[in-house]
Amino acid sequence: SGSQHRDFVYVSDIVEALLLVKDKGMNKGVIEIGSGHATTVKELARAIAHVVGAASGTNIPVKFDLSMPEGDRGRIAVSERARVILGWRPKVRLEDGLQATFSWIREQMNKPNVLVVVNGQPRGGDLAWKSLHKHVLQPNNAHLATYLTPVGNATNQTLLERMAHYTWRLPEPPNGDYGTWVDEAAELCPHTDGGEWPQVCDYDEGKPLWGGSLTRCPKHVSKSGVHLGYRWHIHQKIMALNLHHQYDYIIYTRADYLYLCDHTSPATMNGSQVWVPFGEEYGGYTDRHVVGTGSIMLEALNITQEIVCRSKHYAALIVPAKTNNVEQLQALVWKNVGLEVGQFPFVAFTVRSEGDPASWTPGDEHH
Repeated sequence: SGSQHRDFVYVSDIVEALLLVKDKGMNKGVIEIGSGHATTVKELARAIAHVVGAASGTNIPVKFDLSMPEGDRGRIAVSERARVILGWRPKVRLEDGLQATFSWIREQMNKPNVLVVVNGQPRGGDLAWKSLHKHVLQPNNAHLATYLTPVGNATNQTLLERMAHYTWRLPEPPNGDYGTWVDEAAELCPHTDGGEWPQVCDYDEGKPLWGGSLTRCPKHVSKSGVHLGYRWHIHQKIMALNLHHQYDYIIYTRADYLYLCDHTSPATMNGSQVWVPFGEEYGGYTDRHVVGTGSIMLEALNITQEIVCRSKHYAALIVPAKTNNVEQLQALVWKNVGLEVGQFPFVAFTVRSEGDPASWTPGDEHH
């Protein structure tokens, strides 16, 4: 019947009261928090219908199921002690609270669907991962996907993985040869050109880096080749789960970024471009953080299969150019497939927690 009554209080009023309890109400006995005003479920339902109906221009009827049990007939707070001890009274009227709640829900529903994909080893630690949640996931109402290679024999879920909507793990390849991941991409090439992919890295002028850690690229140094493997596997996950259609935007990033303020909203970026932050370009575009629509990101992450399946074509471009690093390789491939690039200010920097592996620099220690 909806005749049951309750004492409804808006969340901001409750939070204010709890903070006042901490400051003024400790060891003062039970303090009930409420408006002291009874609102029936029927009145609440009609108030909600009015708020939603006014916004949509429709008349929303309220229906009652009299076959269901009535339940507890009523509860109402006795809030005199809250007023005397805490000096607290609720400020938000029921109607205003419902309007604010409905406006928030509508705002969230109108936001684009965003997927943040974090790859690599779980570096950076809780401080970095909490900043990801605060400054990237929350402002964009985003889901998180992690594709991580555990350090050593670690099996416990990290905080980063516990935050994730999708959790994938990628074990280290046999003997540390990340070229096996690239070979997997080559096996799916529609013609035999894929088996000849090492020709794209058959040069040593300038001590090239991008093929490092790929056994079939012995002239390259460093471990940069791992990025080709990660991109390939993430590209395949996105394809297999149809994520490029489920999400309006995809942010591809790493685990060890500490964010200082909110990430630029992908919705403000030109949807026909792939976007990277300024800095860490090294003659190309940074490979550490890439943003775009689902379809754009599918193409932007497809560097590995693009070069191995068209290895003769790319060998004629990469080798004469003495392409040195992943940043330059990425810029070359994107230009070749016709991707336009936009750039935006970045709001994070790389951090390293104690015990994190790193092949470039030990970093500076701060407490």
